[in-house]
Amino acid sequence: MKQVKLMGASRWDQFRFITLPQLIPIGRVIILLQILASYKVFAQILLITGGGPSGATRPLIQYIYEVGFTQNNLGYAATMSYALFVILLALSIIQLKHQRMGGE
Repeated sequence: MKQVKLMGASRWDQFRFITLPQLIPIGRVIILLQILASYKVFAQILLITGGGPSGATRPLIQYIYEVGFTQNNLGYAATMSYALFVILLALSIIQLKHQRMGGE
């Protein structure tokens, strides 16, 4: 592949002023998707550690499951699920608005 050299721009300047600004929007999307995916981790942790020693590796979604189905407290589990939904929705909306405004 032929490399194009900009007049007077070093490799660092090309990366800093051209490449990096183009990577920032997709980086924000990746961060949002990873945050959402981290809240969905359930089966892997349940199968591998079962919540770990004293619940050290127990994610929020597993706690909701345990409260709802093991302790048979479905109302409290449903309330926690709605709260988690609102938090994740707020994170998503904030990120999307920030991205549309073109903020850094």
